[in-house]
Amino acid sequence: MRCSAILLVLLSSCLPLRLPAQTFETQKKPPAIVFKDAAGTVVTSIPIDTKDHVPVVEVSVSVPSNRAYVLNGSGKSAQRSISAVSLATQKVDRVIGIGEGNEVELVMSADGRHVFAQTLRKVIEEMGRQPYEHLQKREGSSSLINVVDTNSNQVVSSYDLLNTPGAALPASRFVETFLTVSPDGERVLAKIDGFEGRVVRTGSPSWVRLLVFSVNSAKPTLAFDPGAPIVSYKFSQDGNFLFVAAEDKERRSESVHVINLEKGTTLNRVVDDPPSRREKLGTFIEGAAPSGMESKHGIWVVTARGVRFVSETGEIGNEVGVSFEENTAYQLSLDHTFLFVTDAHSDVLHVIDLKKGTHSTHPLSDVPTQMVRLGPANQLWIVGSREMRAISEVGELGERPILLNKPEKSGAEGTDSENVFLDGYPRETITVGDDHAAILIANKKGGSLHRVALVDLKNFRLESIVATMSKAEQSKIIAGRFAETLAIVALTPRTSPIILPRISLANEFLAAGSDGRSLYALDTDNHTVSMIDVPNASVLKRIPVNDSVTTIGINRDGKGLLCAGPGFLQVISLEAATTAN
Repeated sequence: MRCSAILLVLLSSCLPLRLPAQTFETQKKPPAIVFKDAAGTVVTSIPIDTKDHVPVVEVSVSVPSNRAYVLNGSGKSAQRSISAVSLATQKVDRVIGIGEGNEVELVMSADGRHVFAQTLRKVIEEMGRQPYEHLQKREGSSSLINVVDTNSNQVVSSYDLLNTPGAALPASRFVETFLTVSPDGERVLAKIDGFEGRVVRTGSPSWVRLLVFSVNSAKPTLAFDPGAPIVSYKFSQDGNFLFVAAEDKERRSESVHVINLEKGTTLNRVVDDPPSRREKLGTFIEGAAPSGMESKHGIWVVTARGVRFVSETGEIGNEVGVSFEENTAYQLSLDHTFLFVTDAHSDVLHVIDLKKGTHSTHPLSDVPTQMVRLGPANQLWIVGSREMRAISEVGELGERPILLNKPEKSGAEGTDSENVFLDGYPRETITVGDDHAAILIANKKGGSLHRVALVDLKNFRLESIVATMSKAEQSKIIAGRFAETLAIVALTPRTSPIILPRISLANEFLAAGSDGRSLYALDTDNHTVSMIDVPNASVLKRIPVNDSVTTIGINRDGKGLLCAGPGFLQVISLEAATTAN
């Protein structure tokens, strides 16, 4: 799980880069990350660690400096380091020491100017595997954060989370830390959970502390103890304020703490009507302030019956009523002045004018399953099982829907036999070019049908359906898995637990080419990527990929297909439709 999350972050961080023909990818034997030139020749090879025979890929990419920062393999020394590799030359500019650590996590700031390297020493292996294997003993252990300037490749700041002057932590047997970087990259927040007991798999932390460090300032560390379980926290856009939500033990109220990081002051405001569902507790929404409360910064807090605004000065606005249930989805307008809310159990669109504090509803002709922005103008669409419909930035519904499935017949009305329909359920929906979208088609349970719908957003119609796998191929895979299941059942002793393999087909993953004419669908059943020609609605070719690949993306020049998965990263040349090697 940790490797997958790291690779997804890495993939998204690579997307803005205009990568040339040179590539970097994971090599499993021996475990390394290799950097290659345009001819496919390895220029640099950096050894990396493995865990349970899976390569540990820890890489962050800085767009401004055009460098990749790679965690080097530990080797025999406890000292750890990262390599700063120039993506222009594929060579190591500098090896940067970051201290001792059994485990290391790299976090890149949003502006790409700093890399935060957290090292954990004395990991308790006997505590079990993820997610608790990175818990560390308090006695004699350390948890360090080194801040690397990506311009100079120098460590500019270093913080010891467990032994920071002015931020003494309570006694504990184990601690666990989580890092968050402010949007401007000037501050780093460490959430530290302390555990007193020996068994912590299902236990809650005995205490929680928030420590905030300034990257370029000698100001003392800010340590914050809410005195109650923390459910969420969020920096303001300028990074000068921190909003923290904490709940009481009986969940009858929720406290919102507004911390001024410049002055070191804290305001506490109690919300008496917190959401009844715990997953909605502490939900912060960055919308515009209501009229009369145009403070420079503030946050909207989800309550049991709506949303309320809390300003940086502690003012609390009136509650705007709207229900946030289990399957609630919401989107802000592009200017953050309107909030749109849908519920998968009702056919209603809720529109909240955040400035005026008003709430209105619009009936929908279909129960919504997702809200997504499509096209170059980021037009907002509500997608249901039968149709999709545009929404304006003030909440007005488009008059003309795009029919996805055959509408129910009413009276003598019929349906045009030439219309194209999903004959399934819409899943992932992405933009393709200026006026098209693509929809993955799934069955009722969410399993893939290996079909992709192409939607003409300009002319409001479902244009065509492209099959990425034939029904014969699908049947063969399912039959093989069913036979494997029968064999496992027959060979497993009755006294042993039976672990059955997955029989249904896996879902797919979509990526759109930058030219607006190509679409790529990853198939994790036969480990290929179908290259779809959008104008002709046909599969041009299938590109084989490693069986570790679980997600794909396209770099900006449209020449590279980025493939990632647990312990694996690869760049495929789309011009040659072969791996760069």
